[in-house]
Amino acid sequence: MILLKDILQKLNTSYENISEEIFIESIKRNKNTNEAFFVINSKRDLEETFKNEIEDIFSKNLDEYKIYIDFKSSSLYKSEDDLICAEILKYNPSSKIWIDDIEINKNEKIGTIDITLPSEEAFYSLSQNGFASFLQKELKIFGDFNIKFDFEKNEFEEDSIEDFICQIEEAEEVISTKHKEEVKTKIEKKSKEKNTKKSDSYGKKDLGTIERLIDVNVNSQKVSVEVDIFNIESRELKNGNFLISLSITDYTSSTLAKIFLKPEKAEEFLESFNKGDHVIITGNVSYDNFSRCDTIMIRYIEKRDKIIRRDYSDDKRTELRIHSKMSQMSGVTSFTDFANRAKLWGHDSIGISDTNDVQGFPEAMEAAEKTGLKILYGTDINFVDDKEKLLQITKREKLMILMWFLI
Repeated sequence: MILLKDILQKLNTSYENISEEIFIESIKRNKNTNEAFFVINSKRDLEETFKNEIEDIFSKNLDEYKIYIDFKSSSLYKSEDDLICAEILKYNPSSKIWIDDIEINKNEKIGTIDITLPSEEAFYSLSQNGFASFLQKELKIFGDFNIKFDFEKNEFEEDSIEDFICQIEEAEEVISTKHKEEVKTKIEKKSKEKNTKKSDSYGKKDLGTIERLIDVNVNSQKVSVEVDIFNIESRELKNGNFLISLSITDYTSSTLAKIFLKPEKAEEFLESFNKGDHVIITGNVSYDNFSRCDTIMIRYIEKRDKIIRRDYSDDKRTELRIHSKMSQMSGVTSFTDFANRAKLWGHDSIGISDTNDVQGFPEAMEAAEKTGLKILYGTDINFVDDKEKLLQITKREKLMILMWFLI
């Protein structure tokens, strides 16, 4: 493979900024007709002005031949924009929902490409795991570019609203002291009401039709689900913000729900929502490359009272055979949870019978003190028929065993 750049240097012709991805694929010469045929291959489409200039250079330096040049392109992409969009779709399949909304601004003079994404979750999805560096390598067929990601900020987002309120408060300083105190009192009252609401919800209220988690996928776009939180994780990012991940289930399936928050908002969020809460979540579904699963990016979350089954029977039953989490491969629930539910249903006693152990007895005793239930202690054991001889040893074998112990 001969680089076009090297050929031009041998012809003592300088051509600025010529790419090393342009090479001469083949050269053929017809001595009878004094014709020369060149095939020049490039990994991107070349401009017509560039093609004409190359033809002129070859014709002037090889004036004894009639020059024919066939320019070919081996690139799958016609432009930088096509390559960027295609690679984003490969990296994050759920981006097909918003890929048409991205803005790509190229500055060839300083060698930069600014990619503005339509949402914050899209920004965090692409700015992680070195995707920008990977994209820069792929773009080398068009030139050297530095990639920068950004996202559209909603001017009506909560932070902007708070900034606007601060500006109002600064303007009110010119008002008389009495009027200022009245306004301050009203603001404090509204702030208290706002903080009270935040304890049960977060974000701008947006509730749709409740869907089952088992039916949710990346094609669902915005969804609302009613779920239980069974785990919460918080992780600080390099920019100082926090990523909070909720493990959620509606018992048809389980998945993750995530939200990016500033430190003060993250603290408020973690104080409001805890493991075991029953909530409604509204958000956009996208594929998370870090967790490798479909994830709901939280837009709105609200606590709800969970509907709990009740026992309305006059004659209460007694559960005699409970396997707690002390029963290996058989139970996953603590005996305390069983006891609390029995108390809620109006039962006066409950039995525990773990498999081949009594390790759940101490917890059962503590549960009895807290709930006032009578505990029926038991265990599931394996019965062996003592009439059957499980081990038979001859007199000779007995003697051998005795000798072994003596030695």
